[in-house]
Amino acid sequence: MNTDFVGIDPTQDDPMVVTIVLVGWIVQRTLIDQGSSTKILYWSIFEKLDVSHDLIKPHEKFVIGFVGKQVYARGKINLLTTFDSSKLSQSLTVPYVLVDANTSCNVLLSRPTLIKLRAIISIPHLAMKYPSSIGEIVTVKAYHIDACECYVKSYKIEPYNMVKEKKNKYKNLQ
Repeated sequence: MNTDFVGIDPTQDDPMVVTIVLVGWIVQRTLIDQGSSTKILYWSIFEKLDVSHDLIKPHEKFVIGFVGKQVYARGKINLLTTFDSSKLSQSLTVPYVLVDANTSCNVLLSRPTLIKLRAIISIPHLAMKYPSSIGEIVTVKAYHIDACECYVKSYKIEPYNMVKEKKNKYKNLQ
């Protein structure tokens, strides 16, 4: 994977932040968290997905220790999540916990999803590799700028515009 170091400082320690496709929407600022077991979709993003609220299942638990406090979950929902938008993309149904919290990232993907995807993460390379459905290895590069923005915004509480349309087959949520 040394060729993956091109343009990246190998001593950086930025979080792994990627873009995914969630039920037909491009969702940027998706945090890959290898230390967590909970997949989180933030309520502000969920409301923009054009998904029926009838699909939400009860989930009467708190997400503990998140953003420095307990956050009540608004429910749980299974959504088709696609990694990479090329012909080598891989799609999984991911059970998300819906959380209403002010955060700089839009989605948090955790260890169980990475295991199901059979992904290998390299933080120094800011890259994730997984086998496609046809057996080829797909490399997803993290967005260094998005990672830095998530870090900076995590220290500021302010609204930001998360929706922009893209001129392709997917709608875009940043």
